[in-house]
Amino acid sequence: MKRRSGNTPAQKKQTRKRNASTARIFLFSLILTAVGFSALSFKALKNLGQTNAADDVTFHRVPLRTSPQQFEGMNTKTNNALHKSGSHRRNNPSISHPVNCNGVLKDSTLWDPNREFTRNATKRWTITDPPFWISLHAEWFDSMRWASIMNKGEYYETGVTSIFHQILSSYPLSSSSTRPLVLDIGMNIGWFSLYSRAHGHEVAAFEPNPVMFLRMCESLEHNNWNSYGDIKENNQSIDGPWVSLWQYGLGAQPGVFNLTLGKNPGGSSFHADRLAKKFRKTMEVQVTTLDAVAIQEGWLNRQISLMKVDVEGFEPFVFRGGKRLLYEGQVENLFVENSVNNLTEVGEVMDFIYGAGFRIKGIYTVNGDPYHEEWWPTFNPTLEKGHGSRENIIESDQLKFLAKVTCNIWWINSKFRKRPTSSTSQQSGNHRQVRDQGLHGGSHGRRGQFHDWTIWSGILPGLLGVADNVEVTSKKKEDDCHKWSSKAQGSFTVTKVEDSGLGRGTRIVLHLKEDMSEYLEARRSKDLKKKHLEFIGFPIKLYMEKTTEKEVTDDDNDDDDNEE
Repeated sequence: MKRRSGNTPAQKKQTRKRNASTARIFLFSLILTAVGFSALSFKALKNLGQTNAADDVTFHRVPLRTSPQQFEGMNTKTNNALHKSGSHRRNNPSISHPVNCNGVLKDSTLWDPNREFTRNATKRWTITDPPFWISLHAEWFDSMRWASIMNKGEYYETGVTSIFHQILSSYPLSSSSTRPLVLDIGMNIGWFSLYSRAHGHEVAAFEPNPVMFLRMCESLEHNNWNSYGDIKENNQSIDGPWVSLWQYGLGAQPGVFNLTLGKNPGGSSFHADRLAKKFRKTMEVQVTTLDAVAIQEGWLNRQISLMKVDVEGFEPFVFRGGKRLLYEGQVENLFVENSVNNLTEVGEVMDFIYGAGFRIKGIYTVNGDPYHEEWWPTFNPTLEKGHGSRENIIESDQLKFLAKVTCNIWWINSKFRKRPTSSTSQQSGNHRQVRDQGLHGGSHGRRGQFHDWTIWSGILPGLLGVADNVEVTSKKKEDDCHKWSSKAQGSFTVTKVEDSGLGRGTRIVLHLKEDMSEYLEARRSKDLKKKHLEFIGFPIKLYMEKTTEKEVTDDDNDDDDNEE
């Protein structure tokens, strides 16, 4: 008589043991994977916070292939041809490279939704002030922008365009001076990049979707405007304002991310759940940080008239990766689409931007129309009251409102300062020169003086935002002591100090600005310590002065008189 397998008690017991053992092995593997991932993530974040120049960041490009003739074929395996065209030469993988438009427009292997049309058939002269040429995707591919721009000569976000005009036209431009820079993060087909260039500003635009660069490069060609990537590729001299295009998404740290595309070419997002499931297509794209490119290109010492951020819910990560630039104080206007519906994330982003010195000027609909103007005066006081305390901010009605709606927020930097003339910066050097000397062993960068300039270059811009004068005294045990001083004007001095009182280590002295006295308050210092220094594995102590009132009797006064 045959018995079926597993029916006897002994066999059942053996099966249970085997299943339990398998479960333990799986659980143990899961824990190891989680711990390893956490350690890797912590190390990456730690290195990101200490990275200075792009020399310390390594990017790994994803090979992209030629896609089919139809848009439905665009997925994780998209165009490799854009990179082979010369727009991303990888001679040094640690450096971000701008797009070379000459290479893009000459490459016939690139997939193009306009392949059945001539370039002149899809261009439009706008009715804006000032006007410009713009190249559009074919109507079948992007019907929304075709209906607005091709049929009417203007973008459907007419209110946002008006705000851009208000900001950009307020800058007096001179051919002999360096033009202000506009950062367009979330370029799309480039409407706001082109409009900014039409006003005479230089532009740096970021977009991870490769098909957008076909249209943008055509637009630059139609307007006879300089492409920074072409100038750099051919080692040409720059004649007039330029536009630099960067085929990268921006995030909190560099890496390869899945970009999800939908029916609307302008609605691609790193959050797949924001797009209708039946239209989702994904592609792998390269992501870098705003700080890495800003340091590489010297934007930390550059006047930035406007920074626009519209990245379909990825804005918090853009700001985390651009903290150094924002806290440097060079961005005067910040225009951000708020589409995050998580109350905690909204509170953190608002507090972060407020802490960088920005104040809300206005809140607008997606198209740019004023939105609940009666609430505008209440936002900045609410942010001030809750600054540094996430609980206080997210409990406010203002933040709960922002977490429920999609809107645009115009911020103005209250601490913005004009850049010094070049002669002032050259008297004793500039911050970027010292950074490079520190990395490559220059005379002011020996580790005995400033142990790791890659750290100080990230900290000092924030310090100079709150102080009129910063003094950093540093000494290694066997070396001489030196003091680095800057009065927040782009210049600095390095002097040898004979008797600093330091045996070894670093001392930082801040001479606070008049309007920064809040940082002397005990509550403010404690909040800063809790928010920014909890991850440091060394004890950090705050030395506070306390004043106590004591009642003085007449007898005490008599005793004092007798002692005199």
